[in-house]
Amino acid sequence: ADEKHGYIDALAYRGEVRAARDIARYLQADDPLLVARAAMALGKLQQRRSLEPLVAARNRGPAAARPAIELALVAIGVRPALARDLVTSGSTPAIRVAAFRQLAEQKPRAAQRILKEILAEPADPARPAIIRAALETRGRFLRDYLVDTLPASDPAAQQVILAAVADAARTEYEPALLAFLPAAP
Repeated sequence: ADEKHGYIDALAYRGEVRAARDIARYLQADDPLLVARAAMALGKLQQRRSLEPLVAARNRGPAAARPAIELALVAIGVRPALARDLVTSGSTPAIRVAAFRQLAEQKPRAAQRILKEILAEPADPARPAIIRAALETRGRFLRDYLVDTLPASDPAAQQVILAAVADAARTEYEPALLAFLPAAP
């Protein structure tokens, strides 16, 4: 088994994109570590043709390898439907945030719908990072949406939104933020 791990690592390290199909075969292994190693290698090689076997492995492979598989998927780049799925059911907050960033670039309105759901879930561990990711998007659509929802958001979300706007030096939102803040006595 060690030689298989070494073989996969060497191919990925050397950037052997022609080996992606051979590496993908290891996604069907019973050993979660071998599956995870193959997924990480495919993520490093970033070949779009690896998406299909990675999605199949995510659906049928060992649960212990799922985070590595999902990281490979977002490293390669996923289509909006899979991005939505990863935002809502990804194994880790980091995967969910990366998928949200991709969805926001591809389909801002779909990202807005998910953002609305996330804002309604204060206990969601990915919520602060996803709010920040929405404020860092290239277009104004999601940023405007978050600033517009500021008065109706819960205090924790308000704090993240205000801090993210300040950290990003988004001065275009200063009038809206100043109007939101209570007047000094």
